[in-house]
Amino acid sequence: MSASHLDAELSLRRGDFGLSLAFTADAGATVALVGPNGAGKSTTLAALAGLLPLTEGHLRVGARTLEAPADATREPPQARDVGMCFQGQALFGHLSAVDNVAYGLRARGVARTQARAMAHSWLERLEVGGLAARRPAQLSGGQAQRVALARALITAPSLLLLDEPFAGLDARTHAEIRELLRRTLAEFEGVALLTSHDFRDVEALADEVLVLEHGALAQRGSPAAVAAEPATEHLRAMVDAR
Repeated sequence: MSASHLDAELSLRRGDFGLSLAFTADAGATVALVGPNGAGKSTTLAALAGLLPLTEGHLRVGARTLEAPADATREPPQARDVGMCFQGQALFGHLSAVDNVAYGLRARGVARTQARAMAHSWLERLEVGGLAARRPAQLSGGQAQRVALARALITAPSLLLLDEPFAGLDARTHAEIRELLRRTLAEFEGVALLTSHDFRDVEALADEVLVLEHGALAQRGSPAAVAAEPATEHLRAMVDAR
């Protein structure tokens, strides 16, 4: 992976819901998407991942155009150099932790021995190296989240998409995973985007915040700037609940 600037202009419709959002992010930046349920946060991540097609706009990472409906350009999800950590982890239940993490490399043609060695290294880095042989059903929520993060990061993606990465975790595990993720993102060279309903996550992890309402951008700024003057009631409630 080479560090690359993100330039996104996303326009699409899903039934009655429309998303119209434009933003940029520099390599190494972490951007938080906040807003009420239905504001377009997960839709934005799905569009970046290529899981939902754009009707207008464009998506560029560095000099590479991933999608531009006007000239019929659309890279499939598996070709986008994107790592994604879904709500609920979405680990493969029939695979061990190490084989879950190695999956992305194996799909890219990396030999099994090398892929598993790299997967073991990532599991150690995320402090679950001793759980490599376990299957997802044998992992706690926090352990499974660490495995899911390792799987998203092992391919060194240009874009890292984290959809509610702390959902379902107890308070102690939430704080532990947040600190682990903070350290990991500090070394990440691509662009990371995360969604969260907890403003403490935003303050700890994000360089910039995009506040969404009804599929559109309501406010943009640093965590400190948007907390000082919240533009929406939902954001104000998030800030007050810290």
